[in-house]
Amino acid sequence: MARAAAAAGVDLLQQGRYAEALDRFQRAESLVHAPTHLLYIARTQVKLGQLIEASETYLKVTREVLPPDAPRAFVDAQASAAQEAKELDARIPTLLIRVEGNGASDATVTMDGTPLPAAMIGIAAPINPGTHALRAVGKDGTSAELRVKLSPGSRETVVLQLRAAEPTPAPGAAPAAAPAAATSPAPGGETAPPRSGLELGKVLGWIGVGVGVAGLAVGTAFVAVNRTKRTDADAMCSSTGCPLSSRTQIESLDQQADDAATGAWVGYVAGGALLATGLVLLFTSGEAKKKDAPSGLHPWIGAGAAGVAGEF
Repeated sequence: MARAAAAAGVDLLQQGRYAEALDRFQRAESLVHAPTHLLYIARTQVKLGQLIEASETYLKVTREVLPPDAPRAFVDAQASAAQEAKELDARIPTLLIRVEGNGASDATVTMDGTPLPAAMIGIAAPINPGTHALRAVGKDGTSAELRVKLSPGSRETVVLQLRAAEPTPAPGAAPAAAPAAATSPAPGGETAPPRSGLELGKVLGWIGVGVGVAGLAVGTAFVAVNRTKRTDADAMCSSTGCPLSSRTQIESLDQQADDAATGAWVGYVAGGALLATGLVLLFTSGEAKKKDAPSGLHPWIGAGAAGVAGEF
């Protein structure tokens, strides 16, 4: 049975199924002690990153006193363990932990949730590679936490600085409310409305006014283009008619004039709508009006241009 378990462990080790292989080798060793079983256990522990455990297992093999008539496999296993243990020692990282602060001498230190002996604090101790969570707790409630990542062969030093814990509110106690922002009473004793919404409306209003004016300007520009193209086309004709040789050019100018007229209407309609919307937003944003300024808006129309005038 021991031989079968060990053979199964060798197959699993070659397949990279290290946890299962370790289980088979440990079963074989529990049935029949053999240095060969321990050698394979140590090799599998190395594969699993359990370098400290592997070092201890190698030590068991090398310290065992074999009888003069020990099988050749046992003797070879002991020699291999001695050589592999020497190579493993250089790969085991060390970690020096220091605890500082009030109550450091009496603090309890844990690694990955397991308490560490007090003798390990302040000296470089061998630790398995990987990421470890360290925590120190003083008798007066101070504590410190950190994580350290150890690579094979590294030499690290960490300092756990004890600090008092942050005060926690009593159970059931309501959290302190943040002081409310003071608001100035509006005329008539009413509280003034928040300014954030008003400011947003004011910004959007100015944007609408700006884009609207730009739209009207674009419309005016198209009107100018329309008149220029139409004038150029008319200049190519006389009272008796238009020459056939210029017909294509005249039709092109007329088409450009028509397109400009369409662009002018689009600019005026869109610009006027945006301008009106922007003005409405400005008025509804709560911006105070000057008492001596005339109220209301009135449209105006000029040569090739139109708009809305008023005070706000």
